[in-house]
Amino acid sequence: MVVDPLSPRERLAAELAAGGASNADIAAELGLSVRTVENHLARAYVKLGITSRAELRAALRPVPAGRYPQRDTGHRVSG
Repeated sequence: MVVDPLSPRERLAAELAAGGASNADIAAELGLSVRTVENHLARAYVKLGITSRAELRAALRPVPAGRYPQRDTGHRVSG
């Protein structure tokens, strides 16, 4: 079994970044703040031993925007 060095959120942020999304786009897509996205990417860079988005693209398979639902806040709307 292969163990992913990235947390699930780090992986999502990194894959979206590798696909060309900006930090603001990633934040909107995942329901996070831009600062949180920056932190996820910084940790992913360290764990992957890379220093730039260009290297990230080479290290990961890009994921198209819109693939992941926004964060579940636990609020339910009854109809």
